[in-house]
Amino acid sequence: MNKNIQNKEVSLETIRNNKEILINGRKSYFAELIKVAVTLNKEILNETNKEVIELKSMLITETVTIMTASWRNTLPFNIFVSKGAEAFAKSLGINDLRNHDYSLKFGMNEIIEQIEEPSFLAVAENLNDQDLAKLNKALSKDDKALNSNVMLHWEHAFTGKMFVNIVTDLINTLTENNANDEEIFKAAQELVEKQAIVWILKTENYVLAENGFKDTREPNWESAYKKCGIELSEISKADYNNSFNKEW
Repeated sequence: MNKNIQNKEVSLETIRNNKEILINGRKSYFAELIKVAVTLNKEILNETNKEVIELKSMLITETVTIMTASWRNTLPFNIFVSKGAEAFAKSLGINDLRNHDYSLKFGMNEIIEQIEEPSFLAVAENLNDQDLAKLNKALSKDDKALNSNVMLHWEHAFTGKMFVNIVTDLINTLTENNANDEEIFKAAQELVEKQAIVWILKTENYVLAENGFKDTREPNWESAYKKCGIELSEISKADYNNSFNKEW
């Protein structure tokens, strides 16, 4: 086995370049799990024993939980970057945030060089108390690196709560419609392709929460971002077009 794959050190560039393989794999995986939940749902409709109904309902909940955990931890094939996050990262020597995940660290030497620059201060001065304390602690301890999540946020734009709500409604709808395997697979495909992770400034994440978009975004995450003034970088707008076949 390839050592990098074995250690889960697959580059995000490799993930993007093999997006179709990943999507197809996840469609099959999610379709099988949805099929299990739909089958259990159908059995519940014909069940009279309350204890059996309760047990099968718990199994459906467990299936949704497995899918949600997989959704949150899946290899990110749709990564976008906000315009603000792109500019901020470049000032600290990171040319393309799409090639980095939440484990990214910023070198303290680069931070110290930028610490009085307006673009850096615009973020640092607006951190909440908790994140500001993390930044000050790193500076005072002469750390060599700072976790990027102090000043940036690896954001699941299509959130876990949105996923749970949609997949739960989907299971009920497919059950009511007596969906066949092909229809279940198509539903799984549409679900998988909704994935969207966005690097945004920590301050942009605060704005999302302040506007009631922490966990859910109606009618969609794009409208929530635009309402909060969060714009994608130009390269991410092109990626968005390629991913969803529509203009940002």
